[in-house]
Amino acid sequence: MGNPKRIRKKYNSPKRPWNKSRILSERNLLKKYGLASKKELRIMDALIAKKRTAIKRLLAEQPEIAAKGKENIINSLNRIGLLSQDASMSDVLALSVIDILERRLQTLVFRQGLAKTIKQARQFILHGFISVNGRRVTVPSYIIKKDEENTIDYFEGKKPKVLEVELKPLKNQSQAEEMKKEAEKKDSEVAVSKDEKKPETKSVNKAVEKTDEKATEKVVDVK
Repeated sequence: MGNPKRIRKKYNSPKRPWNKSRILSERNLLKKYGLASKKELRIMDALIAKKRTAIKRLLAEQPEIAAKGKENIINSLNRIGLLSQDASMSDVLALSVIDILERRLQTLVFRQGLAKTIKQARQFILHGFISVNGRRVTVPSYIIKKDEENTIDYFEGKKPKVLEVELKPLKNQSQAEEMKKEAEKKDSEVAVSKDEKKPETKSVNKAVEKTDEKATEKVVDVK
C-alpha cells in the first residue's frame, strides 16, 4: 500500500530535458488540448506507457497467460474508446499520447460544441458547469468511457452566462493597421510643424529685439 502521507509520482520525467524537438511537440500539444502544464501531458503519457509495458511483458509469458492478459488490457482500452474489441497487441503498442488526450473530458466538451474554445471548456469544467451521466465532474483530465460519451451536458441544464452574451465583431486587422498608420502620420506631421515653428519664433524675437535697440538709439540721439 505504501505510506499514505507520501504521494507517489504518477509520471516519469524525460531523460533528455533539453531536447528541442520534444519541447516543441509538447508545446503544440499544450496549446491544442488546453493543458495547464506539462505535468498533465506526462501523466496521460504514463497511462499509455503502462499499457505498452504490460503488453511487452506478456510477449514473454506462456500462451494461456498471455491470451488472458491481452484480453484484459484490450477490454480496459475498449471501455474508454481507444481500441476495438478485436484489436491486437500491435494496436496497443501503436497507441500514442494523442489518443488518450482525445478521450479527456475537456477535449470532448469542446468537440461537442459545449464550449467555444478548448480553454473555455476547461473553465466550464472547473467551475462546475459540466456533468457526465447526470453527475457533476470538475476534473478536466477525467477519461470518458464509451457509454458516457453521449451523456456529457451542462449540469442541471444550466448554460453559463458567458454563452448568452453576444460579442461585438472586431474590426479587420487591415483596418486596424490603416488606423494605426494614419495616427502615426498625424503625429509625425504635428511634430514637423512644431519644429518648423520654433525657428520662426526665434527670428521674430530677434526682430523685436532689433527694433527695441533702434528705438532706444533714436531716443538717445534726440536727447
